[in-house]
Amino acid sequence: MLESCVMPFVRVLRLLGHDASVASAKLEPTLPPPRVSSGSNKRLRRKIHGTVRDLLAAGLLEAQAKIVSTSPARPAEATVLPDGRIEYDGRLFASPSGAADYVTKGSENGWTFWAVDTDIGRVTLDSLRKRLVPPSPG
Repeated sequence: MLESCVMPFVRVLRLLGHDASVASAKLEPTLPPPRVSSGSNKRLRRKIHGTVRDLLAAGLLEAQAKIVSTSPARPAEATVLPDGRIEYDGRLFASPSGAADYVTKGSENGWTFWAVDTDIGRVTLDSLRKRLVPPSPG
């Protein structure tokens, strides 16, 4: 459809004395190089190190700890179970984001949504996860 509109414009430009062939050469878009596929259709995802279970194992979070929402608009309190799952409203969630999504009825980053009360104040699960020592490569 676009091609059928271009030719009339080119004709009008020629009638006005404009050389459309030179202008189109200058405006030719440069395309990025084609992406090389490794043969896999899987989306590339950033590997995030650290789970609630890792926080428990490192002693950064205790089993049965109460975690609270950081959102004033969505107050909530959940419990961290010994196996790393999160219990909220009688339901079990495998991740902080799953529990946060349930609370907000949308998509939410659970690592920043949930926090634990400590002696120094509320600390998000994301802040605790950043304290984990990343695994060595190899």
